Amino acid sequence: MFVLRYRIVWFVAVISLTILCSNISYAIRGGAKTNIEQVPWTVAVFTYPGEESLICGGAILSEWFVLTAVQCVYDQKPDTIVVQYDTSNLLLERGKSDSYVSKVHLLRYRNETMDNDIAILEFSRPLQLDQVKSKAAKLPSVEFDPMTGSEVLVSGYGDGQTMDPNDFQLNSANLTVISREECQKKYTQKYISLQVFCAIKQDVYLESGDAGDPAVQNDTLVGVAVYFKDRAGGVPEVFTKVGSFVSWIEKIIKRK
Repeated sequence: MFVLRYRIVWFVAVISLTILCSNISYAIRGGAKTNIEQVPWTVAVFTYPGEESLICGGAILSEWFVLTAVQCVYDQKPDTIVVQYDTSNLLLERGKSDSYVSKVHLLRYRNETMDNDIAILEFSRPLQLDQVKSKAAKLPSVEFDPMTGSEVLVSGYGDGQTMDPNDFQLNSANLTVISREECQKKYTQKYISLQVFCAIKQDVYLESGDAGDPAVQNDTLVGVAVYFKDRAGGVPEVFTKVGSFVSWIEKIIKRK
């Protein structure tokens, strides 16, 4: 009982300290205020302690697994990761939190490339999914590639630059998928491979806390947001293409 109570106090403190101490921006800028019932697979991923506290996005795969970006959890011990879900606002609604991450699954990842920026968080006890404010996203078919001109719905939490509750509100935006050739013209220092896709919308852009945010089409998880520091404004957003990793994901989640 003491251990359980300690863990509960610990991960509540983690969330509070991360929010209070962070000084980076966390919004889908230009997005619309969104209720969690509209995007119930969306979660916030906190990592603490470390060189800096982080808030990232993620998506529920099942009661045992959450998908996020490697850059959010790279070199983090599982017991320093907290997931908050079932909430439309990280400050006003407690929602549900779980600090029981038992393992982080990742592929060969290098900071300087875009490839393999995807990670699976595994829990030692199941998430409490009510199928209304929290449920798993569907997986796409193997190598599914969002069509150029189609839209993806991206969701994530507020920007955290102040203690205004609006800065921790769940937001979302529809972005239009563009060709890799068009995207490559904007990323001259990065290679746009078949493992990623790009999408854009005027006056909408992702911030550092949006790494790991889910991109969906028809409730199907097709992308995981990637974030780059010091990039120019007005460039397309880049997403890890979930279709390239479906076989790997299914192999892991079928273990439970």
